[in-house]
Amino acid sequence: MTAKRFLDEVAEQPDALRRLIEFYQGDGKPLLAAWRELIGEAEEVLFAGMGTSSFAAGFTLAGYEAEGIVARMAEAGELAFESPIPADIYVLVSQSGRSYETCRMAEQLREEGERFVAMVNDESSPLAEGAELVLPLKAGAENSISAKTYCNTLALLALMCSHFEGIDTGHVEQSLLGIAEHWAKTDAKEIEAAATRLAGVCAISFLSTGGGMTAARQAAITFTEGARLPTAAMTIGAFRHGPIEMAGPEHGVVIFARDGDSLEATHRLAERLDGYGAPVVLISDALDDSHAGPTIHVPRGLDWLYPLACADAQARLLAAVAHRRGLVAGEFRHAQKITDAEL
Repeated sequence: MTAKRFLDEVAEQPDALRRLIEFYQGDGKPLLAAWRELIGEAEEVLFAGMGTSSFAAGFTLAGYEAEGIVARMAEAGELAFESPIPADIYVLVSQSGRSYETCRMAEQLREEGERFVAMVNDESSPLAEGAELVLPLKAGAENSISAKTYCNTLALLALMCSHFEGIDTGHVEQSLLGIAEHWAKTDAKEIEAAATRLAGVCAISFLSTGGGMTAARQAAITFTEGARLPTAAMTIGAFRHGPIEMAGPEHGVVIFARDGDSLEATHRLAERLDGYGAPVVLISDALDDSHAGPTIHVPRGLDWLYPLACADAQARLLAAVAHRRGLVAGEFRHAQKITDAEL
């Protein structure tokens, strides 16, 4: 495995996203219609998976709540051997379709006569075989840290959430395609400046608010995996209530700073952390460049799609930080790409 392998897969993200959109505009359109029928009959939905797949749906939960549907997400490993959290429909997310805990949860659901939807990249996988409805990710082959599959998982979740009455699905599709176009314009100089700022840290906190926490959680898990750094993902408010004590030259802070009412407060926090000597990086869709430190700019669009807008930048930042630590992002020592067996 080489750093080039990971970056090659990151570079394939725009095409993978376009392929997903084209599929669900064509042959996959009946699948989204079937999903709309299922969710239209539900009062409670539970999204479950492992790793990225356990929290990816977080940025869409508010959309279901707005429709009067109780929406939750959970780690499949916590539910695999217990009675599942009550729901009318379960959505099991596994890029490989072979994750041990998720497949075990599927088996448990079948034993209890519960129905589930599978979101998978491999349509011939065990998870797909037992599902009432299979929604393919169409990301193509992936051998390194989740990049294409992460992006297409978010995009498919966005399409699923957009299939409610009164929501312009076409607008969502165009916003997703706009994000794919912008990824090709990610500023390498901004990535390098941010990576240089974080080069000497011993740990990183990834902060955001609301739906932006999906991006923060993904960054935390992949930087632990690829740069072998202790990380934490938390809301900006939670960080201020205690963990801010860690702030200093060896503790980096990456803030996913969405444009909006909270941006001014986010900049004030960044300035405060700068004063403590903490290396601070912003990943932002705002036009306001008042932060004195490195800022990586990501595409503007529908506010709730912000985590997807950040995906390319945070993957490239991971590769650059790992390189400065003498590591290869995506080179596995103890784990493997697919965790398909119990220890």
